[in-house]
Amino acid sequence: MKQVLGCIALVVAGFNANVVADDRQAFNTRSAERYVAMFRANDVDADNVVTRHEARNTLELAARFADIDINRDGTITWEELQRYIEATFR
Repeated sequence: MKQVLGCIALVVAGFNANVVADDRQAFNTRSAERYVAMFRANDVDADNVVTRHEARNTLELAARFADIDINRDGTITWEELQRYIEATFR
């Protein structure tokens, strides 16, 4: 009986670990999609660059602007956004 309960506990623990991993992946995917959507919504002139002035319209993007703007030139390029997403949500 103790062996059966021990096996059940291991199976449940393994299942819970997979659920947590799946939840984490789903969260990361949603977050990455949200940042892409913010970038596109704030790229007013559709040049694949978001300036600090453009980013001010979205609180979350404005708050993370310095983290995403790798070369500190006052703009976020599509490549900088992709690097940020890879480093943060993968």
